[in-house]
Amino acid sequence: MIVVLIADRKLIGRKKNEFHNVCGRRNDRNDDIRNLYYVDGGKEMKINDFMQEVHENAVAHGWWDEERTFGDIIALCHSELSEALEEYRKGYEVDEMYYKGFKPEGVPLELADCIIRILDYCGKEGIDIENAIKIKHKYNKTRPYRHNGKAI
Repeated sequence: MIVVLIADRKLIGRKKNEFHNVCGRRNDRNDDIRNLYYVDGGKEMKINDFMQEVHENAVAHGWWDEERTFGDIIALCHSELSEALEEYRKGYEVDEMYYKGFKPEGVPLELADCIIRILDYCGKEGIDIENAIKIKHKYNKTRPYRHNGKAI
């Protein structure tokens, strides 16, 4: 199975079986967020289509048998980000992926879990996240350098 993200037809991911040996090292690239696609087994989808598939999978696996609050979803996203931090604290590089048995692990996969949780929630609520990303990115491009003097 091949699972990759493509931005303007540039490869961003790797074949699943390459992660174990190559550790998913990134290449320098200048990806454009305007056209993001998910590819699974040769099937290409826009982000909103992928969002719907993610949500349907979560429903099928029982994650929506009980209603969750917005606060629950935010807390779960925080937990995935905390897991990413813990991977980093264990000494793994931010772009390093590895397998523990059959389960893929590493900072990128915990970040992916957070994105998947966000997409799942957007799918449940009917949020057009693809358009929201485009709108926010367009706005961010108009902001001044380190707007409002923020340190980080």
